[in-house]
Amino acid sequence: MEFYNVITKTINKGQCIGCSYGTVLLEEEPENKIEKISWENLKEQYAKHGIDLSFNVWNLKKGRVISFFIDKITPFFLKEWEKDIKEWKEPLDITIEIVYEKKTYMTIEKVLKWHDIEKAVQYLKEKGLTVCPYESK
Repeated sequence: MEFYNVITKTINKGQCIGCSYGTVLLEEEPENKIEKISWENLKEQYAKHGIDLSFNVWNLKKGRVISFFIDKITPFFLKEWEKDIKEWKEPLDITIEIVYEKKTYMTIEKVLKWHDIEKAVQYLKEKGLTVCPYESK
């Protein structure tokens, strides 16, 4: 069981539009993923990754529109970011790249504040640490 940093990149027409960062605690080493988003699978991909993506989807009378967020890494002159993508005007060329990196440093305080305490205690036991000083190994 290990902690991993998760970096989710939103790429439009080959240009990175934005990134989101998080931490996960997993039992097995994960594989990096690349997923394509098309107009056909947009609803499922947005439901699956929505909070990590750098855009919103708007449902209008004419069709759907994708509007990108401003991100610290997004230059203002980037043409792929400047305009919305309209379903009735152009095809969708968005890729999601999910990269996992093993965390080299995690404090005990952060482990104990982890939202799934059972996994956190299991992680500490695997590392040879106990939560209770009277608990035997």
